[in-house]
Amino acid sequence: MYTSISFKHRESRNGCLLQIYDGPPLGMTLIRRLSNKLTTKILKSLTGYQITDSQCGFRAFSFDVAHYFLNIPYNDYAYESEIIYQASQKV
Repeated sequence: MYTSISFKHRESRNGCLLQIYDGPPLGMTLIRRLSNKLTTKILKSLTGYQITDSQCGFRAFSFDVAHYFLNIPYNDYAYESEIIYQASQKV
């Protein structure tokens, strides 16, 4: 079940909900924007998906696919990237 929060999104073939990018948050430093762009480009290359912001922080999954992400051994920004990579491998 998803919340009633309004945002641009689409659902991937494996049930993951993907947010559509609307630009960097206000106040984001230049170095963070550049590192975000680099990480996003790397993940686009690795997954083959048209990812627009890999570090947005928002993630939503259907109950059926949530178990894929429970054992990811990271607790930082690498976790966000690993979720995207793992989701791309489950298609």
